[in-house]
Amino acid sequence: MTTVTVDGDGSGDYNCTGVDDQNVINSALEWAYTDGIDSDPSTVYLNGPCSYLISNQLYFGSNTILTGDPTATIKVQDYTCGNNIPYGSPGASCVFPDGKCVMAQMPGTVPSNVEIFGFEIDGNCQNQYTKLGLAHGVPSSAGSGVERMIGFFGSSTGANVNGVKVHDMHFRDAFGESLIIRFGKNIQFYNNKCENHQHETVYYIGVVGSGNTIDNNTIQGISSDCIRCSNSQGIDIHHNSLSSYLGPNNNGAALHGQSGIQICNESNKSILTNSINIHDNIISDQGLAGIWIDDQLRTAGNTSQSVTIYNNIITGCGWSCWANWASGISIGPWGNGITIEANTIDGSYQDGIQILSAISAPSAHIVNIKYNNIINTLGKRSGSSGSSLTDVGYGIYSAVLDTVTIVNSNNNYFIGNLKGDYLGQINTITDELVNGQLGLMIPTKTRYMFYRLQEAVTGDTALIYPAPGGEYYLLKLTQSVAKGDQMLAIPGAKGDFYGVSTN
Repeated sequence: MTTVTVDGDGSGDYNCTGVDDQNVINSALEWAYTDGIDSDPSTVYLNGPCSYLISNQLYFGSNTILTGDPTATIKVQDYTCGNNIPYGSPGASCVFPDGKCVMAQMPGTVPSNVEIFGFEIDGNCQNQYTKLGLAHGVPSSAGSGVERMIGFFGSSTGANVNGVKVHDMHFRDAFGESLIIRFGKNIQFYNNKCENHQHETVYYIGVVGSGNTIDNNTIQGISSDCIRCSNSQGIDIHHNSLSSYLGPNNNGAALHGQSGIQICNESNKSILTNSINIHDNIISDQGLAGIWIDDQLRTAGNTSQSVTIYNNIITGCGWSCWANWASGISIGPWGNGITIEANTIDGSYQDGIQILSAISAPSAHIVNIKYNNIINTLGKRSGSSGSSLTDVGYGIYSAVLDTVTIVNSNNNYFIGNLKGDYLGQINTITDELVNGQLGLMIPTKTRYMFYRLQEAVTGDTALIYPAPGGEYYLLKLTQSVAKGDQMLAIPGAKGDFYGVSTN
């Protein structure tokens, strides 16, 4: 592997001056593109501490690694995106209009084997001439897909973006996404810190195949969604911490305008979303839904559109209440294959889980909701407006006839929901425990609740806990604990205790 360095003090292989630094960095990236091969990509390393100021795009080819010191920052220069000349007048401009990305693919290429990690990208949206971006040829509000940080686009009928890793980065203060991939495979976004992205933060469109992940990120959303997967298949979304950005650099974006995770089919793309796993995330204080599932394509019929949601903690979501789907988990039009299992959904506005509409099909679709804690649903927030939903304050609410969507509620635990546990046509089921099923019986004030054990995988922090008959259970340790979380205390050999999440 060959590496070249970029610096701002004259000591690098490529040296920037602090003005229009994209010209120098692009020269280094061009070298990497011509030098790297599939088995041995070439590396461009950004030395820090240094702010590399750019006023136009950076271009990636295949077989390229861009990395750097944590103190190295690529920053959009002040007053680059937009200017102080009124839109439509001579000289008015926006450097990053209509989805133009700060980091993009080289013209005429579809990149593969690209890795980006280790440094910071600052969109600097608070220091632009305008609170508006130029999208679709006209000024649009924040959240219009302007000034996207990293964007690689493949084709629905041609080459896919293949093998992109973005990890251990800090992204902040941008009108658009930290990463958008359109038509790709083997896409991984992990261990990143992201805040104040005024469209989606991470956006996969038409991403298919295996090895696609969004995991172990800390995201503070402000508009649209922290994570969105549209018309995508085989995505594993796990161990992310999603909350709201409440800082000063919003530059026109409304606070609490986002959902945590949106899974959807867009109406203008033919790929059917399928095989989505959402698990072990902490989703809190989202203005709209903690998790939102929505199919505007509506062509699936009885074809499976599997979305499995398990072992998540969803608290205080739906705060804004201006949309009907503001809630803990909201399901709009959808078909077969939704399972919601072993989650804690606490303090949701409007409803804990809601099924608002469905796609038509020859037979009824099934939503399985089981072994969840659905507690303390609040109804509408005082002073909120915009939502027309009147059936609020329930643990589970279904607005769909059971001839279209069969909603099964199996062994869920409810307490403290404002209007009650259920509203709508919902089948309530209480299963007997299955012989050999691994789990723990947890006492509550009124009964015992059974919690399935989540088996640990390589790399997890876990406890080996003895069980009757000489067997041992492997219990995963919780990653973080907030006041009011339900916990187990497992005694250690030295008299200390280890906390284990009850779900």
